[in-house]
Amino acid sequence: MTLTARLRPSLAFLSMLLLLCGLSKPCLALILIMDVSKERAKELGIRVRILPSANDDARVQVEFKTTGALREYRWADLELTQGGKRLVSAPLLPRKPARESPEESKQLEFYMDPAALPNATVTIVVDGEPLTGTGYRLKLKDFPAQAASR
Repeated sequence: MTLTARLRPSLAFLSMLLLLCGLSKPCLALILIMDVSKERAKELGIRVRILPSANDDARVQVEFKTTGALREYRWADLELTQGGKRLVSAPLLPRKPARESPEESKQLEFYMDPAALPNATVTIVVDGEPLTGTGYRLKLKDFPAQAASR
């Protein structure tokens, strides 16, 4: 028996193991991404606030209730693009707002250059349909910045 013939079952097993392990993780390509308008965000219980900060940055707060369509919240991502090319994609760690019970609400917060707001999106991903979940994409250009209060 040749060496190739003896290794064939092992190679088949390793190939199958790699295939199964590689496919068992959620894939972003299987998530249904839906653009969310300002009105739809309000219906979903999502509030986006863009405030000025002390360093001439924009302070972006995205707060949402983990009820209804967002009940099965999994994660959120920030993405910054320019000319159709992704410059940055980063996960956002939620905070629990102090004014509400932790089970009902999450808050995402980050700072960025106000000039980059038109090219930035926040996607909130929840479990459910179709295969691995639904992503609710908020285009920050659709949410006007609030003026500084003095």
